[in-house]
Amino acid sequence: CMIDLSKVKAQILKQFGSQAGNTRGKEAIVLVSSGSFAPVHLMHTRMFEIAKSAAEKRGLIVVGGFMSPSGDDYVRGKLGPGNWITLQQRVDMARLACSDSDWVSVVDWGISRGSEVTRLINEHLMQEFPEYVGNNYRRPLLHALEIHGADTLLRFRAWQQSKRYIGLGRAGYTQALIEGIRTAGSNNIILAEEELPDISSTKVREAVKSGSDLNQMLCPPVADYMRRVIVPWWQQYNNSSSTSKKVKKVMVN
Repeated sequence: CMIDLSKVKAQILKQFGSQAGNTRGKEAIVLVSSGSFAPVHLMHTRMFEIAKSAAEKRGLIVVGGFMSPSGDDYVRGKLGPGNWITLQQRVDMARLACSDSDWVSVVDWGISRGSEVTRLINEHLMQEFPEYVGNNYRRPLLHALEIHGADTLLRFRAWQQSKRYIGLGRAGYTQALIEGIRTAGSNNIILAEEELPDISSTKVREAVKSGSDLNQMLCPPVADYMRRVIVPWWQQYNNSSSTSKKVKKVMVN
């Protein structure tokens, strides 16, 4: 699995200079978010900024972030044949969405398990930046941390785990997560104070199909890609599927 760590390298140099010895007592992290990203929308990019702010308030130094779109089988099964978007298309849009960011990048592995993505990124960090990976007094603990919404963290009762997460508030779930953390006396979840607005990829796809304004949902390059590439592809895919069904029906009759 290949990965572009150029933004991480630039951020490490920006934060620490060229000497690993300048990092005594500091902890550097790379944020990771896995999901369908079908398509990536403004709240996806916003959540990285919210998570970064929450981590920095805890004294962590954020040196990178990665969007990791899930594989085609997972997305096709989740969205159905008439709504899905291929991995390559989703990767293309994710790269457009973070092209202006100096710290967020995209991995195109198509792995649906966030824990596996995080493990692989940690392996790459170890290989590329061995002088920064460790936990002694002269080195930061450079590693990846997963971002999850409060609803997801509630579902797998994350406060009972030793693994650390960045949690994002979601309306209807945040307070329950706070109660779970408080009851368990856990400190493994860094919970952002700001709740994400209710913009979903489902609403974006519906808006695209109805021809609605996308300015409040997508960055301009992604909106253009959806209209120029995805809508025609949906039409072609659905027309092809419809023709196939008619042919099968004729053959049966």
